[in-house]
Amino acid sequence: RGRPVAVSICHCTVCRRLSGGAFSIQSLHSKNNFSCAAEEVDLWSIQSSPNVTRYRCKECGSPVYATLGKGKTYVVPRSALTNVAKDDECFAPTHHMHYKQRVIDVEDELPNAKICWNQYARTGRSLESIFRLASD
Repeated sequence: RGRPVAVSICHCTVCRRLSGGAFSIQSLHSKNNFSCAAEEVDLWSIQSSPNVTRYRCKECGSPVYATLGKGKTYVVPRSALTNVAKDDECFAPTHHMHYKQRVIDVEDELPNAKICWNQYARTGRSLESIFRLASD
C-alpha cells in the first residue's frame, strides 16, 4: 500500500542467486507503509545476510518480501506486485545497487547508489534520509 521510498535494481550476488536473474528489481517500503496479503504461516524465511531476512511462499517458493534492519524496511520484488500497473511511475526504478557486481551492463540514466545496508541497519536513520544522502 502507498508509494515506495525507492525502487532498486540490485546487482548483488545474493539477489542474483536467489532470483536466478542478472539483477532483481524491488520496491522499498517503510514498516508503516507495508502490508502483505499472505499470512506468515504461508511463508518460509531465510536469513540471507546479517540484516536481511527473505520470505518466500511455502507452496511455490516465489519471493514475497524481505526485511532490512530488523524489520524497519520491507523490500518487495517487482514480480510480487501483481496489483501495480507496469507503467505506474511510483514503481519505476530509481537507482542501481551493487552495480560493480553486475554480470551485464545496463545502459540507462539511473544513478548507482552507494548504500551499505549493514550501516543503515546500525544507524537507526530513516530510509528516506539514506536515499536523500545517496542521491546528493
